[in-house]
Amino acid sequence: MPARSIANGNISFGLVSIPVRLFSATSSKSVNFNLLHAKDNSRIQQKIYCPVDDAIVERSELVRGYEVEKGRYAVFTEEELKNLEARNDRAIEITEFVPLGFVHQNTLLFQQGLARSGPTLAEHLKIHALARIMLAGSIHNIQVSWVKLNRELSQLCLHAGANDYGGTLMEENISREAGATAGQYTSPEDFQSLILEIGRIPAERNTKYSRMKIKMPAESYSSAELDESSDETITAEFA
Repeated sequence: MPARSIANGNISFGLVSIPVRLFSATSSKSVNFNLLHAKDNSRIQQKIYCPVDDAIVERSELVRGYEVEKGRYAVFTEEELKNLEARNDRAIEITEFVPLGFVHQNTLLFQQGLARSGPTLAEHLKIHALARIMLAGSIHNIQVSWVKLNRELSQLCLHAGANDYGGTLMEENISREAGATAGQYTSPEDFQSLILEIGRIPAERNTKYSRMKIKMPAESYSSAELDESSDETITAEFA
């Protein structure tokens, strides 16, 4: 039986509208049981015990914590946990657009004459520049794929309209085996140097593109550039 979509919608970029359907990746078929006292089939009550205080703890005294290392916990409030929950709506939020040029050198499609070679320098620059113009107001972040482009071309694409240098990788095989030569790893320090070389200010951001920290000495820029309200001054980042 074919899967049924749980939601339908459209992703719009200016005059372009793309229909999408959302499918559930899993289905729940669990069976729940209650713990009973075998003598009289009554449900048991569980008490919460604190071994440090040697006392029964009320539920109102409980907090949630994530163990970051043995015996150390990061404690979260209920408000913080609520903010981590996925929104209960059917909106699809796109945080960035990443043009991925075809790496052709080692592919059968190219070797058998079924596909042209990958984008030219001009085509790479044009797609990043057009993305900045056409997606303005809809998608605010244009990311370069330095693994496919190489470091120097990625810098040029930042000049053309991109504002995100991407992130560091520990291992990458797909682009490399197709013929990409940029390598598998770029350190955070190298990202900072490459961004600074083109006159941009590197800033580390989270997956929602909220700025976490500026990655350069404080004395090298003015207080106005640190103002959170002037986010346009931070034009290149890695996440």
